[in-house]
Amino acid sequence: MNTEKSFTIYGHTFTAGRVIKQKERDKIFKTCTRIGINNYKEGKAGYDYNEFYKAANEAGIYKYDVFIMDGKGEVVPGSNELFAVNKEEAEKILPKKKTIYRTTITMTVLSEEPIGDVDMETVLTETQTGSWSGQNITIEQDHPLTGKEAAEAMLKQGSDPGFFQMDEKGNELED
Repeated sequence: MNTEKSFTIYGHTFTAGRVIKQKERDKIFKTCTRIGINNYKEGKAGYDYNEFYKAANEAGIYKYDVFIMDGKGEVVPGSNELFAVNKEEAEKILPKKKTIYRTTITMTVLSEEPIGDVDMETVLTETQTGSWSGQNITIEQDHPLTGKEAAEAMLKQGSDPGFFQMDEKGNELED
C-alpha cells in the first residue's frame, strides 16, 4: 500500500490502496456497500468519478482501483458513487449510530395517606428514609429504540431530543 501520496476530495482524505485482481473483481462488485457519497439526488458531496480520478492523478496516484478513505477502510470508485469494498469496510468508514435504550420501572408504594402526584425525588426520599414502603419492579429492561422512537419518547417526556444529539425526527446531529 502506498500511504505516502494522498489527496482530499469531498471532505475526505484518500490514499492509494491496491489494484483489484481479475479473479477478485466479480466478488467485490457483488459485495460493495453504499456509503452515501454519490451523484444521486440524496447523495452527499456531489460525487463525480472523473473528478475523483483527476484528484488521484494530480496526487501522483495512478492505476489504483481501491483507495483507503480517511485511513479507515477500503473504497472503490464507481460510475455514480463511491462504494466500500464490503460491509466490514463500510462499518470502518461510516459513523457509528448511537443507540438509546428505554427501561420502564414501576414502583409500588404503600403509605398511610394518599400520596397524590409527586416527583421521583419525593418517592425515593420517602421510601428510603421516610414513612412510605416501596418496591421497584423493572417491567422492561434496556429496550433499544430507533432514532425516531427515541426522539418521540423524549418529546413525550417533555425533553429535547438534542439532549442525545438528535433532531425531532431522530436523525443524529453532526458535532
